[in-house]
Amino acid sequence: MWTWTCDADSTATLDAHITGPDGTRTTQASFTVAPTWLTSTQGTAVRAAGSFPVQFLTTQGYYDLHVDDLALTLRPERADGTPIGTVTASCSHDPAQNDLLGTVWSQPAVFERPPRPSEVRMVSTTPTSVTLAWEASSWWNPTLGYEVYLDGGNTGLVTEKQVTLTGLTPDRQHRVKVVTRDVQGIRSTMSQGLIFTIPPA
Repeated sequence: MWTWTCDADSTATLDAHITGPDGTRTTQASFTVAPTWLTSTQGTAVRAAGSFPVQFLTTQGYYDLHVDDLALTLRPERADGTPIGTVTASCSHDPAQNDLLGTVWSQPAVFERPPRPSEVRMVSTTPTSVTLAWEASSWWNPTLGYEVYLDGGNTGLVTEKQVTLTGLTPDRQHRVKVVTRDVQGIRSTMSQGLIFTIPPA
């Protein structure tokens, strides 16, 4: 009985091409082989993880992803970690087989302002203050900060997705909303309002 492993230095690359309304482009996915202990050369599955690079589909329409050739570079080791060498192999695409991996639809989208903040929530309170937090998504322009509106009034601009509001009155209901502002001064619509009450001391 012998045992050897394909370590994390083993790699694979998968060629592909994308056909769409703007023509045909080529791309390549890189994969890293997960360390796998092998006791036989027959029927052993070797797994790999990776992805294709980001594709910008700027023309509206359908895009088909077709797979092409696969190349493997395996670097097996013995059980004691001694390298055995490098094994290379390749698989060529059979033109008679269906090579379509998937189809995506690209359509135009117009964003006139940053997405509004979401999930506004209370983090902590004191008898006269509240700490709030929220979630926010990026868009074309960098974010300058967030405007926090308490009971309709602007409390100012904060750069973090969190703020502490002070000078509040216990047992009084308050409403807060948040707006994202980018470096060009473009504002999002207001977030959904959060109504809260500071408990008495």
